[in-house]
Amino acid sequence: MRFPPFEDAFSIRALHRAMLRALRGHRRDAEAAAFLLEAGPQLCALSRSLLDGSWRPAPYRTFPIRDPKPRMVAVVDFADRVVHHALVVAVEPAIDPMLDPDSFACRRGKGLHRCVERAQELLQTHPYYLGLDIEGYFRELPHDSVLTTLRGFNTPEPFVDLFARILTAEAAPSSRSTPASGDECLPPSPLTPHSPPLPRGMCIGALTSQFLGNLGLHPVEEMLRAEFPDTAHVRYMDDIVVVGPSKARLWELHEAVHNVVECLGLALKTSATRLAPATEGLSFCGYRVFRSTLRLRRRSVVRLGRRIKSTERRRRAGTIPSERAESSVTTRINHAATADTLGWRKALVRRLWP
Repeated sequence: MRFPPFEDAFSIRALHRAMLRALRGHRRDAEAAAFLLEAGPQLCALSRSLLDGSWRPAPYRTFPIRDPKPRMVAVVDFADRVVHHALVVAVEPAIDPMLDPDSFACRRGKGLHRCVERAQELLQTHPYYLGLDIEGYFRELPHDSVLTTLRGFNTPEPFVDLFARILTAEAAPSSRSTPASGDECLPPSPLTPHSPPLPRGMCIGALTSQFLGNLGLHPVEEMLRAEFPDTAHVRYMDDIVVVGPSKARLWELHEAVHNVVECLGLALKTSATRLAPATEGLSFCGYRVFRSTLRLRRRSVVRLGRRIKSTERRRRAGTIPSERAESSVTTRINHAATADTLGWRKALVRRLWP
């Protein structure tokens, strides 16, 4: 599929469709409501600035979260969110068919549950697996690296330039002083006092960050397909599981992945690297994956239970509508139902709704 003309991708009509997508789940937001009040002039001005090259992203706001681990999440301006939706919709249909079929993050028809199912299938076909992760992936991903990968799909330069501008967006002054650990939006300090810091890092929470984050490790998958055809892999963002015929072959593969990741300006997380027999099962995307069963990791079960109980307390207190609470609880219980959690779900329901 071809990329659309830049003028069509950011026409007023295209931006209007992007605005409707950006509104999903945000119709009660004051910022979104203010944009809607002047939607016509706002979309006209936005289209004009994008087409003449004068558009620049507004500073984003950040807030910390600590579940499942400490990190900073970005909240971008609503007008910028419209641009993000229009941009991803323009390039995704042309790029997605060229991505690896075993890459599951942020793609239509893929997702977390299908990824875990695929990991279970692979454990049944090979005797050993190698689990890999990237150190501070969103914080450390170099802009040049991901933009080069984007150009590798023959993406027209105006689209690449727009992604580059979004990557260089800065945090609002009131957000910069907020401490956090884990994957942050702000770029890290230079490795040495004499080397200028490379532009790197993406904001967690932005649609373009999800899209580019999934693209960032595409060169690793290309290498695996070309040089290790006797193995198979599955990837969810920066979590990679490779299965193979022997430990020696997987250690050889580990060295090759290390070299590619290093060329991308990243590093493997040593503490997350694990090579083990497939019969032992693996920890992946919040699950314990075995050949014959799926289990949720204990901390995932605790987190799900805590959120369901909190939602039910708020519903009883009248702080959230019953419909919204029911939808939230149903979604989380359905997520738990993808694993072997029948006993836990029965006990939870009896405790909350005796």
